Amino acid sequence: MKRHVISYLLLVGLMGCGSSNDLNTGFSGSNSGATLPVQGRTLTLQQPDLAQLVRDGDSPDTLDAEGFDSSGQRVFGPVRIPLQAVMKLEQVPVEVTNLQLDYLRNGGYMLFRAEVGVDQKNSELRPQARQTALNDTNFSITRSGDDYTLNRELTGDLPSEAPVTARGVEEMRIKGVCYSPSPINFSNKQAPAVGDLFWDRFTSGPATIWNWVKLWGKIPNVQTRNDLERIRAMGANTIRLYSCLRYQLNSDGTFPDQSTAHAFGHEAFLDQCYNDDVKPLSVLVDIPMPDVCFRYTLKEALDQKPEDRERVKADRARQIAWWEANLRATVEDLSKHPAVIGFNIMNEQDGADWSHPNGGQGPDNEETQYFFSQAVKYAGIVKGIDRHKLCGWAFHDSPDLVIFGSQFPANGPKYLEQLSDFDYWGVNSYQTKDFTAIVGPGLRGSYADLPASMKKPVLLTELGWPATGHSGDHLIDTPATQAATADKIEKMYKKVYENPMFLGACYFEFSDEWWKQPGGSDSVWDIGKSNDGFPNGFWDEEGFGLFSVSRSGGRPNDDSPWNPDGNGPRDPYDKVIPRQPLIDALTAAFRSVP
Repeated sequence: MKRHVISYLLLVGLMGCGSSNDLNTGFSGSNSGATLPVQGRTLTLQQPDLAQLVRDGDSPDTLDAEGFDSSGQRVFGPVRIPLQAVMKLEQVPVEVTNLQLDYLRNGGYMLFRAEVGVDQKNSELRPQARQTALNDTNFSITRSGDDYTLNRELTGDLPSEAPVTARGVEEMRIKGVCYSPSPINFSNKQAPAVGDLFWDRFTSGPATIWNWVKLWGKIPNVQTRNDLERIRAMGANTIRLYSCLRYQLNSDGTFPDQSTAHAFGHEAFLDQCYNDDVKPLSVLVDIPMPDVCFRYTLKEALDQKPEDRERVKADRARQIAWWEANLRATVEDLSKHPAVIGFNIMNEQDGADWSHPNGGQGPDNEETQYFFSQAVKYAGIVKGIDRHKLCGWAFHDSPDLVIFGSQFPANGPKYLEQLSDFDYWGVNSYQTKDFTAIVGPGLRGSYADLPASMKKPVLLTELGWPATGHSGDHLIDTPATQAATADKIEKMYKKVYENPMFLGACYFEFSDEWWKQPGGSDSVWDIGKSNDGFPNGFWDEEGFGLFSVSRSGGRPNDDSPWNPDGNGPRDPYDKVIPRQPLIDALTAAFRSVP
């Protein structure tokens, strides 16, 4: 059986990477990559032109230095230091005859480069930086029978330590983690962010509006939770976000005028995902298109008196227009970043009445026609902006959808054929025995049974199980409940990576979210309903995390998650507590796959 692979084709091309005038909160001052042992003299770098090192509103904050001998062999570095007007490189070997200096944004994304000759007589150097060809990534999927290959092409100038000849083809599957670090008493349903915790800080009038970097990133000389490093440590290569928007809502849930509203950038987060020399993370971005964008008839319209329905219809049109413009603006911005692997046009906006009525038997109607036409339109927007990023949706685990979409409409291309801009079928699955219902051969309702015109690989956009059980009306989180879930991870992820139709899976999820239980409270760890098939017998929406969460510093659970002087996490930010058996099981599954 041929393995799924990612092909790293290393080309040089001038591919633009988006930037903004927002102030970013990144990291710098840390060493990364495999640093060679050094000993020798001290070199002083004079960089008096820092103010001129600006590119499309962005400035570098970190210098990556490497030294090469006369034969071109790297004998020093890479060493990363904060970018300053005067910098010192310590213990540089005497064999170094040339320095390559990369000027990095947010501690890793390269904007400029300088080549400096070194001789034994002069220890003070004045590098002259030039703009580099910016990195970007192109993704494509090729097929041989039911075996699928994900290809990743990296363009732009590369650090010299990149093993250019060694990484022509590297076998790899998507080993993902769903990441939504919602603090206690925060809800992804709430405006303005609707789950977007990944934007850059920015200045609004005299105030600086802070982002949530203390949860996921690195900041020089500041203690952070650094979730991204926790994800990397598991061997993951991909994270899935549920919201990452160019424009956020107003705080009251209304829609701002996009011509005057603040445009949110996400460079710092994406740079920190991408810019690790050893374990870069690709980012699968969800655009949280709401039900109004997929449902032809909304209950609130039906509830109105006839004389009020035109008003509701006009309001609906305004909502759809705003979200569609936001979809376009978000993809235009984020697709330019090499960390981004692609986009989901929605998450679970797929009720039976409008996507697969009557158990998939139909008939076709206005609701289903509208649902699929909207999905086709949104996929077309994504691919029209950048055909080199992946596109799909995150649908429920539903054989009925496969049956319906492959049979209707009665005339012309079937709905699943119309979704030609999709690269994969995204499935949120919670199977506990096997994946026959999803990719079982010769089984009606299985993606494996689709005709060639509709067949695509399957990406498990969610796969996971609660680590919690119940004692009376309370959740419990014990070694026994964690062991049961860890056992399920071990068995089911083995089946994922053995099946050639799967591109991989994104574990649901990184940490518990206390807003998720229907009818529950955002500040209480709520119990869910029974589910005999789950490892501990319950569908606890708030217990799926690889990490549990708790308040820090004696803060009450009903305390605001925001800092009083601006957005961002209130100090001390929530703790995440590892469920080690789950983490160990997922780590073993990821590391078993090249």
